[in-house]
Amino acid sequence: MMKRQFTFVTTLILIICLFCSCSSGNTRKVDSSQSEKNRRNEIKRMASFKTYTLPELQEDFQQVKKIIGTEHPKLFANQKELDEMLEKQYTLLKDSMDELEFNKILSPIVSKLNCGHTSLNFSKEFEEYAKKNGKYMPLSIKVLEDKAYICQNFASEPVPVGGEIVDINGKGIKEIINIFLENISADGYNTSRKFYIMNQWFSEMYLSYVDAPEDFNITVIDPGNQKELKIRVTAINKEELDSARKETNGTEGKEEPTYSGKFEKDYAVLSVKTFAFYEEDQRNQFKKYIDAFFSDVKGKGISELVLDLRDNWGGDPYATAHLYSYLINKASPYFTDGTPFYTDLAQPVVPSPNRFKGKLFVLTNGASFSSTGHLCALLKFHKTGTFIGEETGGSFVCTDGSGDIILKNTKIRFHYSMMKFEAAVSGMTQGRGIMPDYPVVPTIGECIRQKDLAMEMAVELIHKENK
Repeated sequence: MMKRQFTFVTTLILIICLFCSCSSGNTRKVDSSQSEKNRRNEIKRMASFKTYTLPELQEDFQQVKKIIGTEHPKLFANQKELDEMLEKQYTLLKDSMDELEFNKILSPIVSKLNCGHTSLNFSKEFEEYAKKNGKYMPLSIKVLEDKAYICQNFASEPVPVGGEIVDINGKGIKEIINIFLENISADGYNTSRKFYIMNQWFSEMYLSYVDAPEDFNITVIDPGNQKELKIRVTAINKEELDSARKETNGTEGKEEPTYSGKFEKDYAVLSVKTFAFYEEDQRNQFKKYIDAFFSDVKGKGISELVLDLRDNWGGDPYATAHLYSYLINKASPYFTDGTPFYTDLAQPVVPSPNRFKGKLFVLTNGASFSSTGHLCALLKFHKTGTFIGEETGGSFVCTDGSGDIILKNTKIRFHYSMMKFEAAVSGMTQGRGIMPDYPVVPTIGECIRQKDLAMEMAVELIHKENK
């Protein structure tokens, strides 16, 4: 969120995974020309990467424990539950654990901090190893409540896209979802961010928190006849998985704009995918674009605006505050007094002369986090806009101002919060995101077809307004 510590997003969250492809016949297949024997030799057991002695693991564990005890603000944490988790996980350490196994010891502890800005990253050496030797599930999976469905098939084996998954390697899907929920970090009691992460990177989460097998034996309910099928797909490495995603989704070599606007007959859309404009020239370019966009909105007499903040993990509060100045009716502070670094934002933000005076519709999801959560909280508090989509991943208060440390022996990277940042609002529930006025819950078919239900809902409401 804040300039000096913007590395809170794990390496996994730097990949955009879109959903498409309606049948297993319309998928990108991973080359399987080599024999099964050669493939199994190529994809080695992750445990063969490197192992550590019990004293080495204990030393790294104590590093994490000390930082949690002395530096982390633990704003959302239950201290008793955290202490119990630390004690329990320490007893699970064993001699000759590898990095993957050790990560499974640490991740439930980090999750118990209930802080979305605190995370673990594998060592750089392990990440490089996983590119060629990792074992990832060659599927895109969508979790809807307590069920999971196959959304895309990247494997060479035939797989029923749209099928509901019953179990993977004998482990029930509800158990797998619960494991993810217990290991993924989020602010407070928020789960929309956790579900967003598992939906975007299910294969990575499975390797990190469940297992790294050479084969995935999956029980699936066929969407056609509703009968159970037993299918087996062979694991692929990280490079193959990333390449398959890009090729299937048509994003190979493409870069999505970080912000964009468009004008329709009776409304405008402003899409902002990040506020991470920490360099002065980047921030100035963003401000210039926002200035020009709202000048056009005023000049064209637009009275309905859709602000799309989905997939926006946050960024620089100076960028969000500039956008905020175009959406408010009266001067109001952005942060509370005492918020570090951005003390000037505790002073009232003055509305722009070209401020938008019409109807605002805000689209959000579980990745609307950090500074984006602050902005949404401010808009909600001042009754500015109608919210459509999902509960935001962030809200009016979070902890960041983070530090980074590389654990001495395993070289796992630990990113942790140190300070509290609070938007100038009151009466909101700490530890929950901003709730939508119009919740949008897609079906698996709509996900596969990439139906943008939130945008459709906004347009429908706009048309009702104009009748």
